[in-house]
Amino acid sequence: MSASVSEQQTVALTNAPVFSVALDESVDINDIPRLAIFARYCDTEIHEELCCFKPMHDTTKGEDIMKTFTNHFEDRGVDIRKIFAVTTDGAPAMVGKSMDFTKLHEGRIGHPVLKLHCIIHQENLCAKISNFEPKNVMVIVTKIVNFLVARSSLIHKQFQSFLEEVESAYKDIPLHSCGKVLERFVECFDEIKIFLTDNDQAYPELENRD
Repeated sequence: MSASVSEQQTVALTNAPVFSVALDESVDINDIPRLAIFARYCDTEIHEELCCFKPMHDTTKGEDIMKTFTNHFEDRGVDIRKIFAVTTDGAPAMVGKSMDFTKLHEGRIGHPVLKLHCIIHQENLCAKISNFEPKNVMVIVTKIVNFLVARSSLIHKQFQSFLEEVESAYKDIPLHSCGKVLERFVECFDEIKIFLTDNDQAYPELENRD
């Protein structure tokens, strides 16, 4: 069944006059980088489908992403010169200043493409162009969340156990979005303050209500 679906998708991409792609590179729970490639094309209706989810066992530089991307479509016999738009998360390997994926892709296909930024990262885009004061707030929040979640697996487990012990409505703090991080931080504010105090972490900014 999977092979049949893949074959139908290959035929549709081959017959489509143009199509667009979206890429996302992330690390799974086994610490293996994986590249997800989605395609958007039209036959009698518009389709948005996952093309592949490829492991990347070496580095994840722009040229590595380009190699994995190109090999996938070449193996399927799909002409990547028909790609007119590329959506990414804005990471340097995707849209950097030199050997990034989008520049390498344009060089290979011989024409420019429309480069779009994934809408789920809109908070990051706003933060880059904003001089609004919450940017300073996020600096403190990021430091605290890194201590709670990212710096040490032991601390992270202790924090999760503490939230469960105090019967918090939430069991953790997400890391995938600035907006979600800040929202959860506020919702778990009292629990976070107690846990930081118990672990000798002093953040006087948390006493500043403004």
